[in-house]
Amino acid sequence: MLNFSSPHICVGITPSSIAISKTTGIFRHSNHVVAENTLRHEQRGVFMHLCTQLSLVIKENGLNNAIAKIVLSDSLARLWMVEPPINASSMSDLQAATAARFQTLYGETPSQWLIQADYQPDRPFLAVAMPNAWLEALLMVKRDFNMKIIEIAPQSVIAYNRWCHLLQPGSWLVNHQEGKISISVVDGDNHIIGYRHVQCRLQDIAGESSLTHFFRQQALLMSIPMPSNICFPNLTHELSWLKFARAGQPNYRVLQRQPYANLNIVTNSVDLALTGA
Repeated sequence: MLNFSSPHICVGITPSSIAISKTTGIFRHSNHVVAENTLRHEQRGVFMHLCTQLSLVIKENGLNNAIAKIVLSDSLARLWMVEPPINASSMSDLQAATAARFQTLYGETPSQWLIQADYQPDRPFLAVAMPNAWLEALLMVKRDFNMKIIEIAPQSVIAYNRWCHLLQPGSWLVNHQEGKISISVVDGDNHIIGYRHVQCRLQDIAGESSLTHFFRQQALLMSIPMPSNICFPNLTHELSWLKFARAGQPNYRVLQRQPYANLNIVTNSVDLALTGA
């Protein structure tokens, strides 16, 4: 049964800010950005400070009992591809391969991390991890305000789950957050078969030619061909010029065309909140 009394919200969390969008309307939904808070410079990147800001925003805007989706910047999680073992016969084989790959990449044992993955025995799959302590901090906010959290995931996962039905075979799904680009490579069956999270400079994304050059470099580094279609769920203000890009090679496509009430500029945390709205 649908619950019409509880507010439905999406929380976007970056290393330096949080934003909350609220869904209104029963049959025709609209999303309003109700709040955005930025941490002081010395607090940035500290997850407990982000949760404190989240608590303040929920309290100030009367969002107790909310049904919430939480979208983390990819910078606040760890995402990596896993090659399944040859002749993997059980889930435990896939989980062991995922944990081993995590330890190889990051030099840490996975015991202090919550790991989730799209486990597949016959193709590469994406895995995601966040510290157990961060999950506990979010659950504390949940308990304090009697919230129901229906999903916690990084932006690339949320964006893929929402938009995969619109992606053409071989597309890239790209997110930009606070000077970093996340690239999810999609195969002909709409599965993520590659992922890359990399620093970018303002001059790399300032125009179509520089952005195309940047993506050609990333394709070379991943040893894959340049795609025909590069898709963006939403656009932060640094990439707002892409709304007017002409079809070319590659074809740049913005998936989210819906206008949002009370919204002039899509900042980083607002971008996350709207990705999951």
